[in-house]
Amino acid sequence: MVYAFGMERHAMSWGIINQMMDDFSFNWTAFLSNPMGNWPRFISHTFMHANTSHIVGNVIFFLLFAPAVERETGHLLFAFLYMVWGVAAASLQGFFEPYSQGLIGASGAISGAAGAYFVLFPLKSPPNFLTRVFGHWLRAVPAFFWIGLWFLAQLKGGFRAVMPDMAPGETIQVAYWAHVGGFGAGALSMAPLLWRRQKPETT
Repeated sequence: MVYAFGMERHAMSWGIINQMMDDFSFNWTAFLSNPMGNWPRFISHTFMHANTSHIVGNVIFFLLFAPAVERETGHLLFAFLYMVWGVAAASLQGFFEPYSQGLIGASGAISGAAGAYFVLFPLKSPPNFLTRVFGHWLRAVPAFFWIGLWFLAQLKGGFRAVMPDMAPGETIQVAYWAHVGGFGAGALSMAPLLWRRQKPETT
C-alpha cells in the first residue's frame, strides 16, 4: 500500500520501511538463533519489496510463468507450492550466503513457477507480449532454451557472489541463490504431475 499510494519516499524518511524490512525479511543467522520466532519469515519475505520497480519487475516475472502453471496444478495446490518454493529459495540463499542482508522479494518463489514452467512446457513459445516487444522471431525459441539461459545466468551470479576475489566493499544486491533454489524446487515439484500425465489409463 505504501508503494501503491506513492508514499515510498515519505515512508523511507519516517523509518516505516526500514522497520518493516527488519520485521518481515528473512535472515539465515537470525533464523538459526531463534527458529520458532523467525520461521514465518520464510513466507513473509516474499511479500516485501525494496521499491516500486522491484514490485513491477516481479509482477511481470510472475505473469510470464504463473498463470500457465496454475492452470495445470489448480488454484489451491499452486498457492501451497508457491509457499514451498519461497521456503526453498530462502533456504538455499541462506546456505550459501548466511551473513548477507535480510532477504526480501518474491522472485525466489516466482523462480519456482519458472522451474515448473520449464518442466511442463519445455517447447512452448514465449508469451505474445514478449514477441511484440522483442520481435516475432522469438516464437521460434522454445521455453527450455530461454529459461535455461536465465537459469545458467543465475548460477553464474550465485557463484560470483560467493567468490573470495570480490573487491573490498563490493556487494551483490541480487539474491541469485534464492532464484536457483526456487527454480530447482519448482522443477522437482512437477515430477508427480508429469508422472500422472504419462501414466497409462486403465479401464
